Amino acid sequence: MDSNLVQTILGTAANAASGGILGLVGSIGTGIVSIFQAKNQYKHDEAMAALELQRIAAASDAQSKLSAEQLKLTQEQGANASFEASQVAAGSLASNVPSWIAGILSLWRPTLTAGLTIFVAEIYPGCAPDMRDFIIRATVTAWTAAIMWWFGSRQMLQFVPSKPSANSIPSNPPAS
Repeated sequence: MDSNLVQTILGTAANAASGGILGLVGSIGTGIVSIFQAKNQYKHDEAMAALELQRIAAASDAQSKLSAEQLKLTQEQGANASFEASQVAAGSLASNVPSWIAGILSLWRPTLTAGLTIFVAEIYPGCAPDMRDFIIRATVTAWTAAIMWWFGSRQMLQFVPSKPSANSIPSNPPAS
């Protein structure tokens, strides 16, 4: 055989072998790069899932706050409507009965409060010293309940200030 031919065959074999080696190295390199890409994609997907959970939690939080504001608004509107209805009922009752009965009815709540005060003033001096603190606390609680009832506790929600928000509607819209 000709040495040129042998050289050509050996060169071709060497080229094929080097191509195979380069192909193998390239394949291994691609596999390593793919592993890093998969790890990075997994980290990215994990971070995106965490962000989605945070978004869902924030949306749920916002929805519950809106629901709480709507509930408070509904309660305030109900309290206003109930108070107005009780005032109308009290007014119509007073106009449908004799004036002396209307007078007794209008004095009923203040008389109960005064009666409570007189009752406590009578029993307080004669009670044991260790009971006096209890009597004072119970009396203050009873006075508070009587006065709240007297002035219409259903209407008291109107006087409690609340933090306005962009989603809330004023409880007393302007008359048009």
